Amino acid sequence: MLNKRLKSTVVLLLNLGSALAQAEEGPKVLSERKLLDLFQNGKGTSLQTESAKRATGALEGSRIEEVYQARVYSTFNLSHSNEKATTPYTPVVSPYDDWTIGIQKNLPFGIRPSFETFGSRRTLSSISLSDSSQMGIRLKAEMDLWKNLLGRSDRAQLNLADAKSTLAQLRFRIGQKQAETQLRKAYWSYVATERSIQLSQNLVVSAEKQLADAESRRKLGMTDNAEVARYRSQLESRKASRISFEYQREILLQTFELQWDNFRASEWTYDPAGDADVESKVLACIGQIEATPTPDMTKTLYDDWIDGLEQEKNAEISIANRHGDIDLALTGQIQYSGAGTQYPGANENLIDAGKAGYQIGLTLSIPIGTPKSRSEDFLLAAKSDGIESERRTVANQLRSTHETLTRAIKLITSGIDSQRENSKNLEINYREVLKKYQQGRVPVSTLVTEQDALFQSLLQEIETKKEVAHIVLSYFEVFSDFPCEWNQIVNPTSL
Repeated sequence: MLNKRLKSTVVLLLNLGSALAQAEEGPKVLSERKLLDLFQNGKGTSLQTESAKRATGALEGSRIEEVYQARVYSTFNLSHSNEKATTPYTPVVSPYDDWTIGIQKNLPFGIRPSFETFGSRRTLSSISLSDSSQMGIRLKAEMDLWKNLLGRSDRAQLNLADAKSTLAQLRFRIGQKQAETQLRKAYWSYVATERSIQLSQNLVVSAEKQLADAESRRKLGMTDNAEVARYRSQLESRKASRISFEYQREILLQTFELQWDNFRASEWTYDPAGDADVESKVLACIGQIEATPTPDMTKTLYDDWIDGLEQEKNAEISIANRHGDIDLALTGQIQYSGAGTQYPGANENLIDAGKAGYQIGLTLSIPIGTPKSRSEDFLLAAKSDGIESERRTVANQLRSTHETLTRAIKLITSGIDSQRENSKNLEINYREVLKKYQQGRVPVSTLVTEQDALFQSLLQEIETKKEVAHIVLSYFEVFSDFPCEWNQIVNPTSL
């Protein structure tokens, strides 16, 4: 009983200590840098997906090693026949067995050597010769004299595997940059929503004061129910706007929660002061982008992607060009063997009085007709045209992205200036209308209309700034190494 009470007390104290620690720590402040740190160091869903692509790159890279990987092989054959010899000069060999154990390795010159040990045992039953055995060692080699002369095809296969490995790694990095950019865009959508909520809340507070003032004046007979209803309608409209933005915020927070298993929106808060200097950084980046007349190919991963495609195309063409060629190979072997009635005797003879021998030969295969040549042409066209089309598409994408986004940046930044000027003029107009309303010179509907116009202009200003951030981020998504301070945030500090 005492132990149970003691355990309960300890658990209670631990829970209390944990609660106090969390209270002292307080909510975490959400920022772009911290989200990126979670992305790079965490195990988000998109990052796991991209890791699968990286595994594909590792697979392609391993094929480079497989081409020249040594292989151990072995064979064993056993045959038995009940045939009878028709003459003493045509004996039946039965039973018969042979075996081989060896190692083989491709060399980068179109040569495939192998070293093996072998043995065989046979019985010539028709002449009563039992267990004639042989054991030895053998060095074999095969050299391609046409398709793979001096390793041309091997090098093409290696170049192809290397190109595919490079492209797979680039695909991973590009995909990671795209996922990172989408996360940053989601964050700035979240920031815009937070600012819209704050603006809506300020206007709700203002509308509540105006409604309370109108109700007080109605009690004094200084206004009628229509004016009170107009203010109440304005209050409900602004509450509805705030609720709509709050809903958008929850959707964006859900995006972050789906990204990481341990992310809880309730543990985070937002501090506008943390992004106070971002606008100046974005504008500085815009100035650098506008000062770059042509796309800087050294600042994008797609430049390496184009090089990889070119390497892949050349390797595929080299392989396809030899697809329909003749096959010509030189083969040879040198062996050292011994013989005996049994395997032990053959082994002893190998050691004591082994004999050397050699064998050399040529193999030739020539395709007849056109099918193989035709398939070569189809293969060459498919590989070359397909890769060239992708290379041109990427090159056009780089040029188009730079030109299109540069024009879009100019347009939308000029839109910000116009929006700011519009908000400024609407604020001046609203203050004048407010004076006139207080003097009884304009109805309440005019005042509310001017307030709503100013509200919508301020909201549009927030939305435009968000679009500017998104466009610049889209530029960084392609030109990932662009030398801009805001782009350097991709190397965040730890939480």
